[in-house]
Amino acid sequence: MSNIKTIALRNIMVNDYNVLQTDWLISPTPIVAINMFVHNLYLKTLSHNNTIAGVYIIHHNYNYNLAKNRYNILPAGNTGFAETKSTYEPTSSQPNVTGNMEISIIIDINENEYIAISELEERLVKFMHSGRIAGGKIKHYNIDFMTPNDKLTEYFNSGFFVNDVSYLLEGNNKIETMMGYMENYYDNIKYNGKYYTPSVLGYHAITEFKNKHDVRNNKQHAFVEPLTGLIEYVKIRNLSDNDNIIPWQHKFTDDKLFVCYQQKIEEPNEL
Repeated sequence: MSNIKTIALRNIMVNDYNVLQTDWLISPTPIVAINMFVHNLYLKTLSHNNTIAGVYIIHHNYNYNLAKNRYNILPAGNTGFAETKSTYEPTSSQPNVTGNMEISIIIDINENEYIAISELEERLVKFMHSGRIAGGKIKHYNIDFMTPNDKLTEYFNSGFFVNDVSYLLEGNNKIETMMGYMENYYDNIKYNGKYYTPSVLGYHAITEFKNKHDVRNNKQHAFVEPLTGLIEYVKIRNLSDNDNIIPWQHKFTDDKLFVCYQQKIEEPNEL
């Protein structure tokens, strides 16, 4: 049976990250990008005999770069996206809306192959030095390793756990329902210790995956449409020992649908 090793990347400060998740949605917490950041971390720092058991996201702070952003259409290369290897001509254009955020990411690892803490920390420092989240540069972070006795709600004394509550969007009027949960922001914070925002939680391919000329790593590409859900920010101080904190995971459910979701694991951190 594998052991659970827990990495706590605390108070990650990310500058100039992309907050425009779709052509109509500006949202502070990029769920897909954070999960893909962890996936990249796994590929570059962990043995493939070890696996990611789950990811917890804590939102601390966010501000929109009002002085920089005018919803301009800029070449995609200006935001670190698709520039070809053989030319500086951008391959596409996209709106440019950025912000700064502070988050913490807790990563549970199924440790089937032992890695010494000192060696893992060295790998993580090297990865974080050049790592990006949603195109934003990482300016500050702390690396800790939690023990099985550490309770998440005590280890972090501020911030909001980020949860998927898309199941609340029932019926035919999903947009109206979503807007209803987003209303009364200050009352929700004051009386319930939580608030809601829409966020992209996956993508659905609308074309076949094909090889494309001169793209990064020669990977197959497809055009996709974003899948928007509802996420909940729950104030850590309002959580009790009876609250169940569920980690994020990600997967392809079939050859066209990629989703980030929450699912209970067998050996989660204690509250």
